[in-house]
Amino acid sequence: MSLSHQALITAGIAFAVVTLATVSLALLWEWAQSRRRAWLIRQQLSTVQNAGVRTPVQGGLIRGAGPGRLDPLVALAQRFGRTTAVEEAMVQAGMTWTLGTFLVITLGATVAVGLVTLILTRSFLAAMAFAALAAVSPYGYIGRRRRQRLDDFEEGLPEALDLLGRAVRAGHPISSGIKLVADEAAEPVAGEFQRSFEEQRFGLPFDDSLIAMAARVPLVDLQMLVTAILIQR
Repeated sequence: MSLSHQALITAGIAFAVVTLATVSLALLWEWAQSRRRAWLIRQQLSTVQNAGVRTPVQGGLIRGAGPGRLDPLVALAQRFGRTTAVEEAMVQAGMTWTLGTFLVITLGATVAVGLVTLILTRSFLAAMAFAALAAVSPYGYIGRRRRQRLDDFEEGLPEALDLLGRAVRAGHPISSGIKLVADEAAEPVAGEFQRSFEEQRFGLPFDDSLIAMAARVPLVDLQMLVTAILIQR
């Protein structure tokens, strides 16, 4: 049975409205989170200046979680699902999404696809089925991004090893070799080594910065490299 012209128009309008609302809410969420992170950093810097560097600062400037990061939507999701795996996947995919943004996009996609399917088919069963597919599509996108990034990192790792070896043979410390990789290697290898170098500059212990990089990039070759460097030190 062919769909009526009116049904197609209604479905298109509904999809456009929900999509625009989702994008707007996601952007608003990101803006609010960036303002919160900036405020937390200013508070932490003020605490350090007033109390001295020995005063513990919760959350830290590098890892920046902080006690106030649990918004109501995120807190609700954490009660019903394993959100840590989603956050780890986004980090390993090199994405800047927050967990709140992921939840907003997932909710918007679910509502949009489910509503359009319901308008076009007049079937709640079909709407629920397509809505379920839409609900898992953002995580599938993150998974594809993660796999591609890990493949690219693994492809560029031999060049990083060569640059590190050249720096060590020239008599430079390992930290200089990490900076050389950050400057000379291709992405995503350069970005990860740059982050590790910057973390060291901000006071994170050398060993911790390398272990954190190995956690963000779960490749056996990189873990072996980090282990070798730590043993050498």
